[in-house]
Amino acid sequence: MIPVSLSSGVEPGARTGTSADGLPVVVWRGQDGTVHAWADRCPHRGMRLSFGFVRENALTCIYHGWAFGPADGGDGRCLSVPAHPGMTPPAKATVPALPTVEALGMIWVGTTPGDTVLPQDAVGREPVHPVRSVTVPVPAAALRAAFEAAPPPGTEIAETSCDGVLTFKGPADLVIAAIQGRSDGTSSAHVVTVNPGVPGRKALCAWAALVRDHLAAAVLP
Repeated sequence: MIPVSLSSGVEPGARTGTSADGLPVVVWRGQDGTVHAWADRCPHRGMRLSFGFVRENALTCIYHGWAFGPADGGDGRCLSVPAHPGMTPPAKATVPALPTVEALGMIWVGTTPGDTVLPQDAVGREPVHPVRSVTVPVPAAALRAAFEAAPPPGTEIAETSCDGVLTFKGPADLVIAAIQGRSDGTSSAHVVTVNPGVPGRKALCAWAALVRDHLAAAVLP
């Protein structure tokens, strides 16, 4: 599974567009608090659903207002068509859903129906506290290397998994960064910590921003 956002980054009633292994994905959270990840394409005219909006526990396409809600099996079923209020939406008007799990203070998305296994480093680390997400114009390998070269102050790399999860340990803190590669050659890191202290989290925010700015400057023409 791929980390696509901090859990705190998608509040009830919010939606965002991202990608998972090259697949455009819309991640949204209903007012009931449940998070969903669907293919980012309306089955009507192909508009990106991430441009739409959330009402209650349904995601509405901004183009023609078709509304979709979770159905049995997880896929998004069309609930209503504003232009034809008396019509029963066709059964084929569904949005493919992807496996979605919240763990380690992040939202994880599988790229296939059977992709439901979290990286081992994402299991058993709760509770954690969000730090920030950063996006950089370099591939995931370069972002990972930058974090490995400059761990958070007072920590060192304790674990580096093949799943893109980096764990940094120090005398008073444990920091975890999960790397997300994107199809356009950019990448993101979603950073959490077990330390609830505000000063420590602010320092980690500054550290992640420093790595981001260094990588962005390195690719300037």
